[in-house]
Amino acid sequence: MQQENGTETAVGRMTGGVTGLNLRGRVVLLASDGSPAAQAGARITAALERERGATPEILHVFDLRSFPTVPFLEEALGAGDQMLGEAAHGEQRLEVIAQLAGVAPEASRWPVHIGAGTPAVQIVIHAEKLNAALIVVGLRQHGRLDRVIGDETTLQVQRHSTCAVFAARGDSTGLPRRIVAGIDFTRASVAAARAALDTATPDAKVTLVHAQEPDDGSTTDDGHAVVHSLGVARALEEVRNFLVSQLPTGSPVTIDTLAGSGRPSELLLSTAERVNADLIAIASRRHGPVARLMLGSAADELARACVTSLLVVPPAS
Repeated sequence: MQQENGTETAVGRMTGGVTGLNLRGRVVLLASDGSPAAQAGARITAALERERGATPEILHVFDLRSFPTVPFLEEALGAGDQMLGEAAHGEQRLEVIAQLAGVAPEASRWPVHIGAGTPAVQIVIHAEKLNAALIVVGLRQHGRLDRVIGDETTLQVQRHSTCAVFAARGDSTGLPRRIVAGIDFTRASVAAARAALDTATPDAKVTLVHAQEPDDGSTTDDGHAVVHSLGVARALEEVRNFLVSQLPTGSPVTIDTLAGSGRPSELLLSTAERVNADLIAIASRRHGPVARLMLGSAADELARACVTSLLVVPPAS
């Protein structure tokens, strides 16, 4: 009896309160800059409207960082631009729709918001204002210089967003079918895998991946507590059982598990390559003021690798 209670407690740590994205009738905010990656995001967004009943809206942000203004003035100008109201941007709105309607005709009827300022800041602000369930952004390859000057909008959005972020590769044509989900046995990682099911095709193939890193004994988070209680193989199977229980009866979705050793980003990338994945799903970690300066998190590394689309789910989702 005591062992059963321990198992229930461990499983509860991982799965309690995890409900998915619940996209039907909720806003999916597409951030568009007119690039091929943004057009791929439009295709993903259109599929989420058709398949999941989502309510798409578009945001286009004029990047004021390219103008010679002092840093604090950028956001002041952005706020002033929003105060002018949506009516001041009719021509820009038509241009944004024209950029997307060629690949996603549905975009011609989606509401379009025009903003100005730092793109990542404006995207996060608009998503919160609209109570969006999901942000869709384009995922583009960045070089070293881009990283130095901080021109990594997708990274900044996924670090600071309070809702899930779907970063679509430029060659994405529809909802992902082959998914790799990183599991560290925290509730956030299970929520990321659950969210992936809400953005996938009805016949998706999911691989749950756990990377065992060297443990110096200093970490005592919920994930380690679950592993200590159940063991890796049993814990992965419990995550799989939970996700299967969330599927409709008779669903053709298949869910496999894989445990390996090494750095999480490397194991996720190698697994994604092996199964020819369309999407990697992972939980983000909240960054403090110092940690934001460091580029070593798995979510950051995966976004920079740009080998698949990426779904990042914050702990609070």
